[in-house]
Amino acid sequence: MASTNNSNNQTPTQLGRYHVVRELARSNDIVYEAIDPTMNRRVALKELNLPANLAGQQRRERLERFYREAKAAGTLNHRHIVTIYEIGQEKDRHFIAMEFLDGQSLRDYLNVNGPLPIKLALQIGLDLCDALGYAHTQGVIHRDVKPDNVHLIAPGHTAKLTDFGIARVMEDPALTTNGQVFGTPSYMSPEQLMAKNVDHRTDLFSLSVLLYEIITGKKPFPGDNIQSITYAIVNSPVTFPSGTPAGITGILRRGLAKDPEQRYPNAHAMATDIRMELMFLGSQHQYPGSTSPAFSDPPPPLKSVSPAVSVPVEDDGTVLSVQAVDQSAALPDEPLASNITDQTEPVRKPADFVPQPSTYYAPPVQPTGNPVAILIVSVTAIVLLIAMTIGAVTMTIRNTRLANERASAISHYNSGSAALDASDPQTAVTEYTKAIALAPPGDTLIGNARRNLAVAYVTLGDQAASTDAPAAQTYYKLALTSGAQTAIVHFKLAKITAEPSEAIKEYEKAISGDPNGQIGNQARKSAAALYFQQADTAMANHDSTTARNYYNHVIELTPSDPLAQQARQRLTSTGL
Repeated sequence: MASTNNSNNQTPTQLGRYHVVRELARSNDIVYEAIDPTMNRRVALKELNLPANLAGQQRRERLERFYREAKAAGTLNHRHIVTIYEIGQEKDRHFIAMEFLDGQSLRDYLNVNGPLPIKLALQIGLDLCDALGYAHTQGVIHRDVKPDNVHLIAPGHTAKLTDFGIARVMEDPALTTNGQVFGTPSYMSPEQLMAKNVDHRTDLFSLSVLLYEIITGKKPFPGDNIQSITYAIVNSPVTFPSGTPAGITGILRRGLAKDPEQRYPNAHAMATDIRMELMFLGSQHQYPGSTSPAFSDPPPPLKSVSPAVSVPVEDDGTVLSVQAVDQSAALPDEPLASNITDQTEPVRKPADFVPQPSTYYAPPVQPTGNPVAILIVSVTAIVLLIAMTIGAVTMTIRNTRLANERASAISHYNSGSAALDASDPQTAVTEYTKAIALAPPGDTLIGNARRNLAVAYVTLGDQAASTDAPAAQTYYKLALTSGAQTAIVHFKLAKITAEPSEAIKEYEKAISGDPNGQIGNQARKSAAALYFQQADTAMANHDSTTARNYYNHVIELTPSDPLAQQARQRLTSTGL
């Protein structure tokens, strides 16, 4: 056997019971092809590459991360996740025996072939959704989804997720030290870059970055350096090359949302939209560029200034860790004024100026024991005492007035609440309005009264919706101006708005306010229906450009809805 110091370049002949055939790759770890004589099968051995000079806490953390990979992946048994057979140790050498995968990594495939055909890219995305959905249900977050960690199995390019080296088992404590995160920046979610708490939705963001890249051949957040890349991920909106199919745009836009609450709630929901898009791609209609996408370049990356980031990089270019980004510091600093001198000249008197004694000024009278002076002092003291008394009385009167006004405001507030409970929203509006007007500025009563006033307006709108739509619109808008910025109010306002474009705006606000909830989903379907109607109208008016845009909006809003299928059929049948 070779030396037990695995930091050298020698390949061992055996690790544990496994006979090593050859070395396959070397970076943070060393991967060998080996034979398991017991089971008579080929295996991949991943050996921890521990440099000889690594000691103390750094050595311990490398070992813990290595064994964490074995623990995380070893608990998973799934057709799209690499199988772990055993974890072992041979003196100072630590290794994991795992499934040997024929084929090549997705990164190698991209480097040779460029962007993938859209159907193949979506099929890989579906495989990875399947793998991640299963891992998440087992409490494992991968945290490093990227083409390098996806293996394609010939001949059908079935995808397998590999390398759980920085995976997080949810019930385990984090290994990450304060202010430091691990992963590859281009594929990390905003919350991961800023060292915030992450959950399964961080994997969905990374998967969406991967899908964007394998479809377009470019990353969604490009940059010349780590600072510009991380700034773009945290702050810049994602742009799509011209010609990107609307259904794919809808999937990726949701997956790349910076707020986790705006993303897909789970991998299953994302897979549903991808599966529907695949079904339509298999039909008669093919999107332009679906077999060999050739999109125009996205706009150049936003340049920015941000603090220095410590980025250890291996020979293969893999980023091991970056310091958490302070997005406020990522903005360019304002220039500081320097070398500023006061150019103001001092006021100079004329040369011939000679001070002269004033003829209108008399020296002050020195106090004496004169009775008149004593009288003046006494009167002054009395006047001051009277002024202080008046001030105190005025303050007392003011405080009493404010107390009475607040008491009156409370009375009106209580009357409004009683009216609201009694299903009398009109009286509630009157009483809450009076309470707001009478309450002292800054009083917490004002905020409570405004919220209840909004509820009263919504109730009035609901009562008028079926008989007097204009009045209902007025009430809903008053509710919004009173502070009821909720998805349900925008949804109700949209339902009774006669103008389609205005109704769509309200539906979109409802979607933004409740992206994954029942109201948001209903708003998506309703907005899609309006877009479909407008598209048909545009077709009747021979406005093919507007019709195509509206049909694409339908597909983007509801990729897996039957209405999206009809929109695709319209695009196909009309040659749009």
